[in-house]
Amino acid sequence: QGVEMESPTSLSLTCPISWYRTTWFKILSVLLTLGLLFGIFQWRVATIRKQARLKSEFDKRLAEVEMSALRAQMNPHFLFNCLNSIKFFIIQNDTDQASEYLTKFGRLIRLILQNSKSEVIPLSSELESLSLYVDMEKLRFENKFDYVQNISSEVSLEFVEVPPLIIQPFVENAIWHGLMHKPEAGTLQLNVYYHNDMIRCEIVDNGVGREAASKLKSKSATKNKSLGIDITRNRLLKLSEDLNAESAIQVIDLYAQSGNPSGTKVIIDIPQ
Repeated sequence: QGVEMESPTSLSLTCPISWYRTTWFKILSVLLTLGLLFGIFQWRVATIRKQARLKSEFDKRLAEVEMSALRAQMNPHFLFNCLNSIKFFIIQNDTDQASEYLTKFGRLIRLILQNSKSEVIPLSSELESLSLYVDMEKLRFENKFDYVQNISSEVSLEFVEVPPLIIQPFVENAIWHGLMHKPEAGTLQLNVYYHNDMIRCEIVDNGVGREAASKLKSKSATKNKSLGIDITRNRLLKLSEDLNAESAIQVIDLYAQSGNPSGTKVIIDIPQ
């Protein structure tokens, strides 16, 4: 008899898949990676925004400090001229004029101290301090010139704001450069009106003109007077940067029909 062969037995083995190769782990890994990338992105955006905010605040504070410094430089220069005028009357022993001058000077000091605390002030306050200054200069020069203000009816003196003492240096130059050397009485004119959404101030004098003043080597050609103009230009530049606008200062020499100099016009555009 032949030997009976047993049928082969099959054995099934199942090997578990490693946990890091499972579908759920892959999905979780992708989600974690995306979450991490999103978190890094959000952190980076927040950091950039914070840096931009800090830079903006720093620039604003720096502009405020620089503006304050410019105003601080302006005020001593302005007050120095006032004190010189008082000294003039004291030397002349003119008690009546000295008393009137000191009264106006006291009012002017109060206005300057009040206005110097602000970057901008109502136009009415600026014009008041300017009128006081001009009155003091008229007293000093024995009413050698007239002062005329032409304010457009469209300009609200209380609501329009300008930097303090922004017009005075140009008025001072008009008096010292042009009118003080004019043989006869002269005229100083201030025109204020709107131009291209800005406040335009025109300071016009019918003095001897810049060329003649330069030849005469007047006191108005000194570095101290130029400093006041340079400071004013910088103040307007700072204001323009803050308001994202363009200010402008134009100096125009005026001539008569004969071709002779007949004065100077200064145009100041102040952003609003």
